[in-house]
Amino acid sequence: MPNKFPALLAPGKIGGMALRNRTALAYEPNGRLIQYLQQEMRRLPIALEKGKQASAVTIAQYRADHVIVATGALRRALDIMGKEQRHVFDGDQLRGILLGTDTRAAAKLSPLARMAVSIARFSQALRSIKLLRFASRIWMPIADEVVIIGGGLVGLELAEFLVERGRKITVIEPGTALGAELAIVRRARVLQELREHGVRILNRAAVKEMRSDAVVYAHKGELQVVPAKQVIIAMGAEGDASMTDQLVDLPAIIHRVGDCRYVGYIDSAIADARRISQLI
Repeated sequence: MPNKFPALLAPGKIGGMALRNRTALAYEPNGRLIQYLQQEMRRLPIALEKGKQASAVTIAQYRADHVIVATGALRRALDIMGKEQRHVFDGDQLRGILLGTDTRAAAKLSPLARMAVSIARFSQALRSIKLLRFASRIWMPIADEVVIIGGGLVGLELAEFLVERGRKITVIEPGTALGAELAIVRRARVLQELREHGVRILNRAAVKEMRSDAVVYAHKGELQVVPAKQVIIAMGAEGDASMTDQLVDLPAIIHRVGDCRYVGYIDSAIADARRISQLI
C-alpha cells in the first residue's frame, strides 16, 4: 500500500479558502476546478487530518523531509475613513455572508436579510456553489448600487458577478493597473464586458472617505463623489509568512505555495505546486 502523505487542516472543509473563495462564485470554471481538486484529494493516498491545527510542534512529529505551507494570504484592512460603517464590507465578509460562515458580518445586514441568510444556512443551501450561483440571481443581501474598491482580479470578478445580478457597479482602483493578476486575454475580455454592461471603472483614483450614501475619491487632481448604497473593499491581501517563520528550526526543507508566498491566485498556486512536486 502506498504511503499516505499527511495534510493538516484547521477546522473546516476540504478545499478551505479555495472552496469559499469569491472567485469560485464569480467565475464558474473556478468552481469546476475546485470540485476536481476535492475529488482528487479523496482519491489519492492523502491522510487528511481535519481539525488538527498545524504548528511547529505538530509538524515536527511527522519527521518529514519536506514541509509545504499553503496557508493563503493575509488580509489587512485599509485605512479609509468610514470603513467601520454597516454598509461597508471587505471581500472576506461578503463571502462569509453569501456562504453563511460569518455571523459577525451578517450582523451588519437588515433583520430581514439576516433571517433569509440564516434560513439558507440551516437548510444547507449555502454549501453548494452551483446552487448559490443560481439562487443569487433571484435574491442576495447586496444593495442595488455598489462601489467596489480595488480593480484587481478579485474586484473585477466580483463586479462581473454582481452586474450579472442587476447591480449598478463602480470600480475604483488606486493604482494604474486593472486586473493585473489576470491572463491578458481574460483581462481584456472582462474589462470589455464590464464596460458593455455599464460598469464604471476608474484607475489612479484614491479613495478619501466612505460616507453613508457615497464614496469620495480623488481623480485627476479633483475630488469626486459617487453614490453608494453598499461598499465592498476588494484589496489589501499580501503574502503570509507567519507559519513559515514558525518552522525555521525544523530539520526539513520548507516550501511556500500559492498566496502565502505571493498573491497570484489560482494560476500562481498551480504553478507553485507543479514546481515543488518536480523538485521533491
